[in-house]
Amino acid sequence: MNDIDLIIFDMDGTIYDMTDLVETGFYLGVDYLVEYQKYKKEDAIKLLNDNHIFPYISKNAKSTTQLFCSLGFDILEWNDYRSKRFPYTLINKDNATNNEVLSSFKKICKIVLLTNNTKENIDNVLNHININHNTFDKIYINSNEKKDLNKKSLMLNIIKENNVETSRVLSIGDRYNVDGLPMLELGGKAIIVKNPKGLEKALKDYPNFMNNEEYKYYENI
Repeated sequence: MNDIDLIIFDMDGTIYDMTDLVETGFYLGVDYLVEYQKYKKEDAIKLLNDNHIFPYISKNAKSTTQLFCSLGFDILEWNDYRSKRFPYTLINKDNATNNEVLSSFKKICKIVLLTNNTKENIDNVLNHININHNTFDKIYINSNEKKDLNKKSLMLNIIKENNVETSRVLSIGDRYNVDGLPMLELGGKAIIVKNPKGLEKALKDYPNFMNNEEYKYYENI
């Protein structure tokens, strides 16, 4: 990673394992559509599925929050709805990453966290899995106001703010369309992990884990 100056980490599914939450998280979106947008349940499920949002782990899954934003829903309303119901206590601490792993990345370069989750959920999750907030050089929250939640634009703003070359920026996340593709389109690099164990695998492969590739997927961990 001697060619990397900045790593942008995703949170959900990357810092902690989404296995125990993904189905519950999916139906939070369904219930919101039914209760606040007056969808029939079957139509709500179809809407999410048609937009690559599923009740199971998929590296090609997309973001519920970005979908709701694109549909013109009140993002503050959605954030309030999910913050009150987000089942962070179901997260298995043993399957999450830890300060030691993240600090190992930080010894190599600056690391930041970028997520569409809410501040309340971020605080609850990091505290639950015992991750120090200051392990990250900065935490970027992409859901605090009603706006276009375009992760590619956010990544570009982060790159500019940190005054680094795009080619020397690495995005690490669990979903190709959300965490990988936007960075690749900007000219950076991306690693997609199936779960937090992929972070440890990447460290073990250091410094040549990318093998001059722009994109790598750690699946069979």
